[in-house]
Amino acid sequence: MPLAAADGIGGSVATLVVVPVYYTLLQRGQQAFGQRQHKLPIAKIKDINLAMPSAKNQLSSSPTTNETKGEQKSLVFDAPFLQNQSDIPHEFIWPDEEKPCSEPPPMLHVPCIDLNGFFSGDPVAISTTTKLVKQACLEHGFFPVVNHGMDLQFLKAAHKCLDFFFDRPLQEKQRVQRKFGDHCGYASSFTNRFSSKLPWKKMLSFRYCTDGQQALNIVESYFLNAMGEDFGESGKMFQKYNEAMSNLSLEIMELLIKLVLI
Repeated sequence: MPLAAADGIGGSVATLVVVPVYYTLLQRGQQAFGQRQHKLPIAKIKDINLAMPSAKNQLSSSPTTNETKGEQKSLVFDAPFLQNQSDIPHEFIWPDEEKPCSEPPPMLHVPCIDLNGFFSGDPVAISTTTKLVKQACLEHGFFPVVNHGMDLQFLKAAHKCLDFFFDRPLQEKQRVQRKFGDHCGYASSFTNRFSSKLPWKKMLSFRYCTDGQQALNIVESYFLNAMGEDFGESGKMFQKYNEAMSNLSLEIMELLIKLVLI
C-alpha cells in the first residue's frame, strides 16, 4: 500500500505526502482493492479527548550505551543527550560531503493532488487527477494530497500521542525495545544493524491488520500490554489512526491502479 505521512500540521489544511512504495502491487491492485469490506466514517474520529500527563526528558547515567547482564555494551541513540555533547561517538558522525548543505536545495515543483475531484466520480476530474499523479510518480516518486478526509484536529491528536511517547525518558522507551528479529517495539538509529553513519532517528513500530479477529483493537491492545495504562489513550488514538489511514490508502490504491490503464 502507499505510505502516507502527515505534514502541514501547523496550518489550516492538513497535507498528506504519499509515497507509492510497492509499485508491483499495481499489477494485483484490482484484486487487493476488491477485498475491501467496509469504510470507517472519518467524521466519527474527530472528537478525541486525550488526557495525558506531561513528560520531561531525563538523562540516564550512560545515555549512549546500553548494557544488560552478560552482554557487552552497545550504542544507544539519545538525542537530548547527544545534541549537547562536544564528543559525539564516531558512529553517529557523517562525512562532510554527506551532510546537509548550508544553502536550501532548489524548490521542487511537485503537483499537489486534490482528492475532491477523484472522490466526486466525475470522469473528467478523475482523468485530470490521474494524469497529475502519474506525472508526480514519474518525476519525483511521491505526491502530496489535500481534501483527503483526514481531519486536521485528528492528525494533531496523533502527533500529540507521538510526542507523549518519544518525550519519555530513555529508560521508559527501552521497556518496549525491539528485539532482534522482531518487527514491533522501540528502535533507534539501526545501531544493531550498522556500525557507521548511523541516522539520528527514533522509531516506534506496531502491528496493524484488517483481517478477522486479529484486527479487533490490535493496536490498542499492544499499547496496553506493552506499555501499561498510561498509554491507553495513545493506543485508542493509534487504533483509530490506523483504521482511517488504511481506508484512505485503499482509496489512493484505486487511484494508482488507474495509472496502469493510462
